[in-house]
Amino acid sequence: MRNIAVMYGGDSVESDVSIISATIAMSGLSMADYKAYPIYIRDGKMWLVGGEFAQNLTTYTKTKKGMMKQVILLEGSLYEKIWWRLKKICDIDCALLATHGGIGENGGVQGLLEYCDIPYTSSGVKGSAICMDKEMTHRLTKLLGISTVKYHIAMENTSASSIEKAFEQLGSDVIVKPNSLGSSVGIANVSDTHALHVAVADAFRYDDKVLIEERVENLIELNCAIVRTTGGLVISDVQAVGFEGDFFDFEEKYINEKSESEHAEIIPRHLQNKAVLWTRKAYTELDLSGVVRIDYLYDKVSGKLYLNEINTIPGSLAYYLFAGKGLDMTDITREMIECAIISHDKSSKIVKKFSSSILTIRENNASKLLQKIRK
Repeated sequence: MRNIAVMYGGDSVESDVSIISATIAMSGLSMADYKAYPIYIRDGKMWLVGGEFAQNLTTYTKTKKGMMKQVILLEGSLYEKIWWRLKKICDIDCALLATHGGIGENGGVQGLLEYCDIPYTSSGVKGSAICMDKEMTHRLTKLLGISTVKYHIAMENTSASSIEKAFEQLGSDVIVKPNSLGSSVGIANVSDTHALHVAVADAFRYDDKVLIEERVENLIELNCAIVRTTGGLVISDVQAVGFEGDFFDFEEKYINEKSESEHAEIIPRHLQNKAVLWTRKAYTELDLSGVVRIDYLYDKVSGKLYLNEINTIPGSLAYYLFAGKGLDMTDITREMIECAIISHDKSSKIVKKFSSSILTIRENNASKLLQKIRK
């Protein structure tokens, strides 16, 4: 039986969504094959959530003493922190990441796990960091021949007049969003100068870089997911996302009860094929891993398709998109875990140390060594 650290929460605006994703993921772990250790990240610390409390959502709104133990990961193992002492709980075979946003998705947690020599089920540090940065995603996917919308960048020191140039470059309707957030937090659709400055100021509450994008008219949002399995890549069906407003906001994503199927659009076959092609290309060329969901914007009148963003740890691990491929959550979690372990084992064979005599040569004192290096 493999010991799996299911990591979720985090200091991110998407923390609550992460908890829901983790409870779904834990339900997909086969008890015969895996033992889940729920690790909730909060306020920069990690907490092991006890037993049945892990999948009870009220645990995270009304925390009671005894529900959680503070833990740390060190050298491939999980330890309970008791004052100044560490008590080993178990070795960890793999970390299943359900962390959305912040350091849980931008490569921070991934770097920690690599330092601790623990396999994990998401993209690596590099791919995670690239995809978390929406501007960088636009730049790199454009080089791959994948279309993205035009955009304008605002930094905290960007002048008001420079911000207003977005209308000259992008048209009279624009979308304002924080550069590195998800779940549609901090996003606004604006069409006048005053509203633009208000939206940019609001977006700066969440990020130090703001993306101002042209608005896609006659919009249908499309989702397509991909996962690496032991049998190769599996690409999901392409799903149209229905919404009532100008874009698919947080309220409609997670709170409204109306199902997306009520708004479902018929997606032309050629459009599905293009989304699948772009999804495969982005996943492979950016060296991504685990489950990745890519969101597309489609103008149903002009027929133009644009890549919107790449989610390296999507909500609910995008399991619902794979139903047509015969994969459920149990299949997806198993495949991610096993592929992560295989990849880690392969990586561990790469030479990472090099022995030299540079520190042992007698005449190499610090000053002489420094002079040699400068030369």
